[in-house]
Amino acid sequence: MFKFHFICKSVRNKLLFIAGIGAALLLTAVIWALNAGWSHAEHVDHIIDQDLRTKSEMHELATLYATEIHAWKNILIRGSQDDVRNKYWSNVESIHHKVQEEAGRIRDELMNVHEDPEAAAIMKEFINQHQAMFDTYKKGLQVYVESDFDVARADKLVEGVDKKPNELLQQMIHIMDTDATRVLQEARNDFVFDQKMTVVYIALAMLISFTLFLFMIQKTVILPTRRLMKDLALMASGDFTHKIVVESGDEIGQLSASGAKLQEDMGSIVKLINESVFRVSASAEEMAHITEQSNQAMMSQRNETDQVATAMNEMTATVHEVAQNAQLAAGSAHQANNEVNTGQAVVNDAIRAIASLIQKAERA
Repeated sequence: MFKFHFICKSVRNKLLFIAGIGAALLLTAVIWALNAGWSHAEHVDHIIDQDLRTKSEMHELATLYATEIHAWKNILIRGSQDDVRNKYWSNVESIHHKVQEEAGRIRDELMNVHEDPEAAAIMKEFINQHQAMFDTYKKGLQVYVESDFDVARADKLVEGVDKKPNELLQQMIHIMDTDATRVLQEARNDFVFDQKMTVVYIALAMLISFTLFLFMIQKTVILPTRRLMKDLALMASGDFTHKIVVESGDEIGQLSASGAKLQEDMGSIVKLINESVFRVSASAEEMAHITEQSNQAMMSQRNETDQVATAMNEMTATVHEVAQNAQLAAGSAHQANNEVNTGQAVVNDAIRAIASLIQKAERA
């Protein structure tokens, strides 16, 4: 309970908890993948060990079988002497028993370990055919001795007797190779399938983690933040009737609690402001009445001022007209002065001309 409270009291702790769950899911998928890979690797190693051991046993069996045939041929070639013949025949019997024992063991292994009844049946047929070959060798040895060591008669009796066991033996080797290839291919296919499933599990774990992360972010961060923004917007518009609700103990819840306290304080302030506004409104009405009376007095003064202004405008027009007339008179006087100056110059020129004439007359 304490741990859950510790997680819920902080947005950071919630996000860390969600991230921890996602990491745990991913880690589980990775561990499963590693375990599956190790299991398949061990399975493949086991199959390879079994196949290699069985194939090695089959090759050893083929070698013993070839040695047995070679030992029989040695009897036909060198068996005219009793001690040599007995020696080689004892060798044939010894190898025969070894081949029978090895073939029987391989047959049991094919049946119990490899669980391959078809191969086990072929191996059983090989054992029977090999025993029949040995019985024929016995008869051939008897004919060989009774015919005074006639190789041709003994060889004709046993001719082709080793063909069937040899075919069965080669068939077994081919089956073992084919089965080994098939089993390895199946193991490889299983491994590839497990790898694909690993990718699917990891992707699924990531999807679940991401979905859970988005859900928790939506539930614990986005939705409470949007509700708080809506409440603050209503409060900013002047609506203090919608009470801000505190839904959690994390940072957003603490912010909501501060908003609720601010809403309460602002409500009290607005109430005081409304009361003050009412009082100011009453004073404003009284001031408006006084202002109206002042306006009426000012209108009366304005009318009187307009009359004075009209009289002054008329006086100004008269003064302007007088000034224009004076300006015209000054212009006329200036022109007359210019004309007098011109006449004076003409008179002076006439006097100088007369004086000149007088002088000329006196000299004459």
